[in-house]
Amino acid sequence: VAPPTIEFVAAPAELHYRRRVRLHWQRRPSGFRLGFHGWRSRELIDVEACPLLVPALGRALGRLRAALAVGPAASGTLAVLAGAEEECHFSLRVERGAAAADEPWRGDGWLGDGIVGGLVSAAIGATHAVGLPDVALDRRGLRAHAACFTQAHAAQDAALAGRVQALSAVAAGRAVLELYAGCGNLTAALGERVASVLAVESDAAAVALLGRDHPSQSRPPP
Repeated sequence: VAPPTIEFVAAPAELHYRRRVRLHWQRRPSGFRLGFHGWRSRELIDVEACPLLVPALGRALGRLRAALAVGPAASGTLAVLAGAEEECHFSLRVERGAAAADEPWRGDGWLGDGIVGGLVSAAIGATHAVGLPDVALDRRGLRAHAACFTQAHAAQDAALAGRVQALSAVAAGRAVLELYAGCGNLTAALGERVASVLAVESDAAAVALLGRDHPSQSRPPP
């Protein structure tokens, strides 16, 4: 039996394509760093610009960098997601140092330069929401926020959804089980061709978004 043919679909852009990024940050008396860990290292490399990110992320990171650089010693992670209309949502986690309640996270001073909302959490303490709860990822109305997993390349995500929709023709009129559904980027594509979709996802935040956009195709995690 001949092996199945594997088809590769090239991305339309090699630069300025990532709509999602996750970085680490450190604020110390010696200075501030926001960037990525070095290769096979825990050293944090300060990165002021990344050519892989869509321009909207670059602008948002400039504002977040300026705001994060001021204050007592602390460190954590920062995720930022750019929506279809270049609006950005961030998720900031304070892992060491000043608690979220001790910082001016609750105000709207973070908003601007394309940032429309965000979530701030600490290792100990509640999560504070700022501005809008999420952003639209595409014209279908799929929404997500920075704390949820989303495909980083918007064009390739659309290509993947189209491919899944085409392949689902063989299951027309049947029930489909979708595992690792996330916030539903493939659920809608499947639902247009099959009788029903049972979407399974362990991330409660993603399930909430999936359930809102596709209420008949999702259920809360156990």
